[in-house]
Amino acid sequence: MATIPDSTASSLASSILSSLGSLSGTTSTVGANLNVSALVTQLVAADRSAPQAQITRETNSTNAEVSALGSLMGALGTFQSALQKVADPTAFNANKASSSNSAVVTALPPVLLKRVE
Repeated sequence: MATIPDSTASSLASSILSSLGSLSGTTSTVGANLNVSALVTQLVAADRSAPQAQITRETNSTNAEVSALGSLMGALGTFQSALQKVADPTAFNANKASSSNSAVVTALPPVLLKRVE
């Protein structure tokens, strides 16, 4: 069973007591100032508030997860596009390295990639 925060419970208790009105303790006046409609409305609202708050929290959490998954899918799509460029051996081997001083550094020719399918 869900619990109601102290501030909400205190507010509801005050509302219920004010709905009951001032009771003098005598049997003839006990129900005289009782607003049953307001009391029922407040009790129903109190009963619904905790489950509704939980539903709202869970909805917000689910929406955040969906949004995060959408962002992840977008990033994976961008990554996949970048990988497709690298997967093409012609484009990959088009880059050549050279040195202005071949006595210090020499560059080996790129190795042709063989696509495995």
